[in-house]
Parts: sequence; structure tokens; C-alpha cells
Amino acid sequence: MGISPHGRRPGTAVLVAVALGLLFGPVACGDGENRPNPPSARPSAQEPTERPTPTRTERTRTPEPEEPTDEATAQETPEPTSRPTRTATPDRTTAEATTEPATPTKTQTTTKAPETTEPTKEPTTEAPAPTPASAAPVTSTTSATASLGPVFWFLMIMLLAAVVGALMVWRSRRKQDWQTGAEVLAADSRAVVGVRLPSILTTTTAADRALAWPPVRADLADLAARWGQHAAAAPSEEQRQRSGQVGVLLQDLISGVDAENEALATGREWQLLRPRVEDIVRTLSAALGGQPQPGYGPQSGPGYGSQGGPPQGGPGYGPQGGPPQSGPGYGYDDGQGGPGPV
Repeated sequence: MGISPHGRRPGTAVLVAVALGLLFGPVACGDGENRPNPPSARPSAQEPTERPTPTRTERTRTPEPEEPTDEATAQETPEPTSRPTRTATPDRTTAEATTEPATPTKTQTTTKAPETTEPTKEPTTEAPAPTPASAAPVTSTTSATASLGPVFWFLMIMLLAAVVGALMVWRSRRKQDWQTGAEVLAADSRAVVGVRLPSILTTTTAADRALAWPPVRADLADLAARWGQHAAAAPSEEQRQRSGQVGVLLQDLISGVDAENEALATGREWQLLRPRVEDIVRTLSAALGGQPQPGYGPQSGPGYGSQGGPPQGGPGYGPQGGPPQSGPGYGYDDGQGGPGPV
């Protein structure tokens, strides 16, 4: 079978087209690889939010200057942020680079704000505060005293009067207590001297004296000690002297009776010592009755007996002083042994 010339032309045209496609296909693909991607094909993180995307008419731009600008912006920014870069032009990136370093300076000023100057101001403001606070009580006290006026002074006078009255009451009570104690001692002394002592003095035997005298002597010694303690607590000098005088009289009475008992036991004339004992008893009775005498005996003489002073041997008889010698008083008459005044 023969092929017509018209039938070969379409087949030849197809072969030519396939050959041309194989030749120019890689060239077209290489041009596509080197061609910059349009802004619409870029990722969304690099898309500007405010300015419109450039049109596809900018095919004449070379992609080389844009890539370093992106790297420069990435290197110049001090802190990577998640926000997208608003401009792709180098002018905007430089502006952002200049404005963004300014922010750390502002943060530095904010960090300098809490300095130590504020604590120094606080004590200075608080230091003068106590002065008005301390002055306030003074003014309040002065105003209070001024407002009281005569009432305050009246209360002070009443307080002083109460103190003085308390002291006077205490002194009067002390004097009364002392007087009560003196009366008790006087009653006890009169009971011993006026009731128990006469029975001792009427005994004329040494054996009876030796049995009856020791208890009475112990009571007289106790009374003398009590009168001495009572005299030390006397509220006045006069009462002290009176109490002390009673104590001394009791001691002299004990000494006189001891001397008489010694003379009775040794067989001497003990009657010579009796006037001395009787004189002490009279003076002691007068002192206990409220009529103190400056000396022993009914007469107001400074010594023992009714006519003279104390014996030279001492204020009493017995071991302390011994019998009185001849002189102006009771004693021996030239050694003859007769009692009576010289």
C-alpha cells in the first residue's frame, strides 16, 4: 500500500514538536530554577502585614541583593522575636535596628529607678517624727495640771495631812502600847516586891532563906531585865529614865537581900543590913506607884538611906560593894557593933 504525502505531514510535525520540546525543555526548567519566587510563594512569616505584596511585574529584580538583606536583618536584630519583619527593604531594617537598641537604654533607666536613695530618705523623714510625739505628752501633762488647778493642790494638801495624821496616830499608839507594857511590868513588880518579898524578909533562919529566896530572886532578876528592855523602847527620854531607874532598883534589892542572907548564914549581925533593904523597898514601891524618886529613901537625896549618900563600896550590899563604912549614913559606930546613925 502506498502512503499519501498528505498523510506524512502530520506525523512529521509531531516528531518535530517532540524534538523541540526535548531540546528546549531543560532550558526552560533552568530558567525557572534561577527565577526568584514571587512574594505570594514565600512563607507567611516573611510576609509584610502592612504593605501590599509586590506584583509579578518585578521579574527583572535579581534575587541576590534581597538574600543578604534578610541575613543582615537577622544578624543586626539583637533579640530574635516571633513577630514577622514588616519591611523587606534595607532602609526599614536599618530603622528597626536603630530603634530596637534604644529599648535596652530605656530598660536601664527603669532598672536604675529602685536605687538606695529611697531608704536614705525614709530615716530622715522618720527622725524628726519622735520630737513632736515626745512633746505631745509634755504638753498634755502641763495642760492636765493646768486644768486641775485648785483641785490638784487640794488633793496634795489632803495627802500631806493624811501622812501627818498617820504619823501622829502611829506615835500615839506606840506611846499607848509602851504605857500599857509599863503598867503590866509595874503590876508584876508590885506582886513580887509587895507580896512575896516580905515573907522572905521575915524568915530568920538560914535554911528557910535558902529554900524560899531563890525563886523570888529569879523573878526579880527577870523583872529587872524586862524593865531594861522596856526602857530601851521608850518613846521619850523621861520615860526611859523612869524605866531604867526601876530596873536599877530591882538589881539593888537583889544585892541587898543576898548580903543579908550571907550575913545570916555566917552568923553575923544581919539586922545591920535590914534598914538598907527596907529603904530600897520603899523607893521601889514609890517608883512603881507612879511617884519616881531621884534617890533611895523617903527624902529626896541622891544617895542611899535617909540622911546620906551611897556607901563607898558600891551601890549595894553583898559581894559587889560590901558593908558600908562609918560615915554619914547607916554603919558601924566606931566598931562597937551597934546599929544606928553616927
